[in-house]
Amino acid sequence: MTRNRSLAADDRSVSEVVGYVLVISLVITTVGVVSVSGVSVLQDAREAEQIENAKRAFDLLADNMGDIYREGAPSRSTEIQLGSAQLVAQETTRFNVSWYNGSDRERASPLYTNSVIYRGGGDRRLVYDSGAVFSLSGPNGSGAVLREPPFVTTTDRVLLTFPQVRSQGTTAVSGSTALVRATTQPQNRRLLERNTTYDDIWVNVTSTHWRAWQTALSSRQQVACPITDPGNSTVHCQLLPAGDPDDPSIPGGSPDVFSLAKTKISVSLTR
Repeated sequence: MTRNRSLAADDRSVSEVVGYVLVISLVITTVGVVSVSGVSVLQDAREAEQIENAKRAFDLLADNMGDIYREGAPSRSTEIQLGSAQLVAQETTRFNVSWYNGSDRERASPLYTNSVIYRGGGDRRLVYDSGAVFSLSGPNGSGAVLREPPFVTTTDRVLLTFPQVRSQGTTAVSGSTALVRATTQPQNRRLLERNTTYDDIWVNVTSTHWRAWQTALSSRQQVACPITDPGNSTVHCQLLPAGDPDDPSIPGGSPDVFSLAKTKISVSLTR
């Protein structure tokens, strides 16, 4: 009897130890799962907040650039909170503008400008590109237009303004905060201003952000972007086309005033 009671006590002791181990294992597993998922949620929330803060900063950057190329301000500075993101001013966009008056074709020299790009987590990017602001994601650069380019396209006039940004010094910064200082350069000039009727005006954009430019320009009632060349990252857009009887969104027209201007702006990035 004594031996049987001893075996029973041992069995109970083993059962208690096993139960204790199982409970501890369950607690540890639960804490681990909650911790991992909780960290992921917090990380996503933090990155989303950083992107929203960066959007507000890029809106201010666009306003400050506008003070330079619209109002003639000599310089402006914009502070951008980066966190774990990076700010670069390296990629180049090229604009080719051509116009027709009857059978005569003219064209301006190509215009080149550097983009200011905020690179956040998950391949999310904010782009300031010649007055426009884009929010992009993914390798194809799909996204939204946060600010339209500074073009005026009406049935009687076309006014194209190109803030021509050139990066100086450091072209990429990371850290908690970045300062974008923009300064006007000499020899800002109006390239063309004519009071005559034009039959056809084209703007061709070559850029890693060409899809965003296609969205920004084709959303205007007086613009159509019928030709794309993904292999060369180019979109061809027709301003005030002759019209399409099958598409009422393309009303057509011949502008009486055509103005083409650029403003040279030097941009430096510092921390």
